Amino acid sequence: MIVLEESIWSVLSCGSRMVMIPLFKLIGFILLGILFAYLHRLGNWIRGKEQPNYRWIKSPLAIVLGTSVFIGIGWTTAASPSITRFATDGSILIETGCQMTETYSKRIPLAEASITYRHTKSRRGNNAYSLVVKNREHTITLDLTRQLDYSALARIAPEPMIKFAKTLREQRRDVPPPLLLLLKRQNT
Repeated sequence: MIVLEESIWSVLSCGSRMVMIPLFKLIGFILLGILFAYLHRLGNWIRGKEQPNYRWIKSPLAIVLGTSVFIGIGWTTAASPSITRFATDGSILIETGCQMTETYSKRIPLAEASITYRHTKSRRGNNAYSLVVKNREHTITLDLTRQLDYSALARIAPEPMIKFAKTLREQRRDVPPPLLLLLKRQNT
């Protein structure tokens, strides 16, 4: 099996992920809140304004709402699937991951799949490049900027990968060597 993409959480079991991922996200939200409060205080201090009063944080309503929001975010994050890896042997594409404490696997035989290239641009100007592999039961979306083996993707889906390489070339970005070879073969 050729690993195409692997997440940073792949070393953890599903049960550990159900605790660690929400914990990291909640800690991130808390740190962002502290940073926002600090910057607000600092801005008021620089302008010579009165410092904000944060006594409302100790009110029962704020404690209940804050706790409910954090539990909701934690539960939603714990219940949502986390992808472990994408792999292929050239005839089948496999996505494995965790749904709660259970491991799941999606398998798409490439002979009966439709494979398309998708390029989207956000309002902020960020580009997203994906390879969408579909069959009747499943859809697997590969982020082309995080792939470990472009040569395997070039063998599996040459036409979509040529489109990806042309997009990179038009944007004057580096084209990975296996995709350059694909472009050269197409031009000859």
